[in-house]
This record gives sequence, C-alpha cells and structure tokens, in this order.
Amino acid sequence: MRASPPWSPAPDRSPWPIFVLSLPDATDRRHRISAQLAALGLAFRFHDGIDGRRGLPPEHEPQIDRAAARLRMGRRMTDGEFACALSHQAIYRRIIAEGLPGAVVLEDDATLTPGFAAFLRNRCHDAAPIIQLEHLFADVWRWPRPRLLHPDLPGVRLALLCHNACMTSAYSISRDAAAHVLRESTPLAGVADWPCDVAVLGAAVTLPMLVTSPQVQGSQLEAERAGTVIEAEQAATPRATRRPPAKRFLSAAYWRRWARKRMMRRVS
Repeated sequence: MRASPPWSPAPDRSPWPIFVLSLPDATDRRHRISAQLAALGLAFRFHDGIDGRRGLPPEHEPQIDRAAARLRMGRRMTDGEFACALSHQAIYRRIIAEGLPGAVVLEDDATLTPGFAAFLRNRCHDAAPIIQLEHLFADVWRWPRPRLLHPDLPGVRLALLCHNACMTSAYSISRDAAAHVLRESTPLAGVADWPCDVAVLGAAVTLPMLVTSPQVQGSQLEAERAGTVIEAEQAATPRATRRPPAKRFLSAAYWRRWARKRMMRRVS
C-alpha cells in the first residue's frame, strides 16, 4: 500500500543540524566537504564513523545479526557494510539522545549543489520523514505526481518512493523516522541503504538530485561486497524445477506485481 505523503510542515521549528559521516583519518575528504559547506555558509558537525576496514571492532558484534543478514541478502554481509550501517544508526541514536527534530546526513565524499543550501534554508526537510537528495534505483509512484518542493528551488520536485532506494550519501531524516529505523533494524541485519522498509513512512526523493558522489566501483567496500556476491553465486544450487510459463498467469502474486509495476516509474 502507498503511504500518504506527509507534506505539512513539522511542528518543531528547531534548526536541523548537518552531520557529516566520516572516518577520523579521512583528512582529504574532510577538507573537501568542509570547504563546500563553508562556501555555502552552512554549519555542520563531523560524526566519526566506525572503521570496518580491518574487520568489525569486537564491541559492535552484539549489535548485529550475521545469520539474519545472510538470509535476508542471500550472501554474506561484509564487515565494512556492517560498519557503515552501524555508523548511520549511531547518528539516529544521536538525533534521539540530543532531542533533535531531525538531521541532514552527508557522507564525506558528497558533492553539493547550490540547491542543497536552498533545501536547508527553506526547511524542505519538513516535507517528508526521509528525503534522499542522492539516490539510485529509485522507483516512485506515478500518483500522487511529484510536486514542486519549494518556489526557491524551481524545477526541483519531490517524489514519493514505492520501496527503498539505494544510496545514503545525502538525506534528511526526522526524529520519528530515525526511531522507526532503529526499532525495525536492531539487531542490524541489513545495509545502510536501508536496513528496513522506509517507504512505509512516506520516504521521498528529490528530482533532480541535489547532491552527487563518485561511483563506488574500485572502493574497498565495493570490492568486499563483490566478493560476497561471487561466494553466494558459487554456493547457490540450481532450481530443480521452474513453474511452467503459462502457469504464472494463474498466480495472484504475479498480477499484484504486474499492477504495481504499472503504478510506478524508475527515476534513477
């Protein structure tokens, strides 16, 4: 079912902080994102990420469920993926602990557009509980149609997600949405983008994107992830039988998927 788009402004008008998720030793990335935010006149806070490059630190093992992650994803989830997702969860806990109405979260390799500053200045984050400013494999509902986000952002529309979209490089998240993600994904058994269903909250994406980031191909995290996919493919056993093509038309699930696909469109 579609979530109703919560377009009305949030009652709490307190400023939303910007948290930049970064590893403590990522000096060059920190300088670059700091310069961008300073040029836009935006204050921010660094949030030190969990370093999973040499394995997940032992103190975080009680927070995750490796077996459940493997069942859910069909492959082994890497320590780097767990570390990244736990780092985002730590920000959600920080939002709740500090009594913040929400926050804008950036990863340290983000490239900001001038529209990003306008998004903050006009409190556009109030338009939905989660708004992804960069996204990948995003399917949105054809109805309600994407709507203009704000007059100061001509041509930028907000579209309601049908289901989770990839990317957590730049997004806004309300306190209630942060609490939902924590409640539905503890212990952690999924990747940062996203460890639970956020479309049910009325999560949305901006069209066009207000933030971009480099392709992840070649990164250590992507290399580790590719390795687990190969492992899963090698371990998989071929299906003994498949449903005859004609019989799929007798399945209610088939027609539900058919109808759903025609109610959505891919935007990234």
